[in-house]
Amino acid sequence: YLALVLKENLIHPLEKSRYQLAQLSIDYQYFDNENWWLSFSQWLVKWKIFSRNVRRNVQISRIYTKLYGLKKVENFQDYLDSIFKPLCQLHEVPLEQQLAIEFLLTQVSSFDLVLTEFDETMWKSFSEMSTHPKDWSSKGDNPPIAYYMFYLFQAVKKINFVRFANKQSTFVMRSNCLQSSSIITSKFSNQFNCTEKVESLICNILLCNGGILNAENIWDSPFSILYLIYLFQVPCIVSPLSSTSSLINNPMRIPYKIESNLESLKIARRNIVLEKEPNYTQNPFMKLFQMGFRVSLSTDSVLFNRSFTSEPLIEEY
Repeated sequence: YLALVLKENLIHPLEKSRYQLAQLSIDYQYFDNENWWLSFSQWLVKWKIFSRNVRRNVQISRIYTKLYGLKKVENFQDYLDSIFKPLCQLHEVPLEQQLAIEFLLTQVSSFDLVLTEFDETMWKSFSEMSTHPKDWSSKGDNPPIAYYMFYLFQAVKKINFVRFANKQSTFVMRSNCLQSSSIITSKFSNQFNCTEKVESLICNILLCNGGILNAENIWDSPFSILYLIYLFQVPCIVSPLSSTSSLINNPMRIPYKIESNLESLKIARRNIVLEKEPNYTQNPFMKLFQMGFRVSLSTDSVLFNRSFTSEPLIEEY
């Protein structure tokens, strides 16, 4: 049924319009003894879900702590191997399975580290930043964003090197930067005013060649970061209508888990992280465009954000 919905409501309309492209984000699933790459690629092949107008973005979650608690991984290297080892050992699987995975990889354009304000941040036995992934167990402590980004970048770089040599498609790396309301102090810095949002933006500048999603997040960042993004002409994606609509649907966020009673939770939502009233005219797209940033209009979560026509990208324009 899902395959039918995707083909009839996404792929066919895109192919008729010819000039519109879509990037579908898919969450990487951490199976116990099953190759997710193989399972997902076989599903695509079985139902013929492919198109020249559609590419896929593989989203990776910061759930090392959860996997460690479930005893699915013993260290951070196990976490990395669960994602990338099947791709490095592709030549060892049967030819039919290998072709299915190769078919999927031709449609994958990027890897995206998903950052949320609810990621595990408690310190139990925090390791040094120079600790190699195979030695990072730390009783389940979640590594900093920069640690995730660096070793994910290393893994993608190795795969790209082999694929480029074989004249195959390659991938870009990026992280989905945290929202402006994130006030969690970065574990990568000993300065109190360095938040995880700043850390994620710096990682994008240093390690990512896939641009910045949700460029609204950079507008309230420190001026030095904004200036670097301008100088390097980092591609930024902005969705004014979609982001405004999503704020209307979810106007308040909690930046970290508060283990307290319901009344305290209400106070936290009202007094600490109450968002500004969503306003389309305050979206920074036009200012970024006039200042010379490399910005592009896009859409985000079209069904959730209640597009009024079958042309949500035209609505943004």
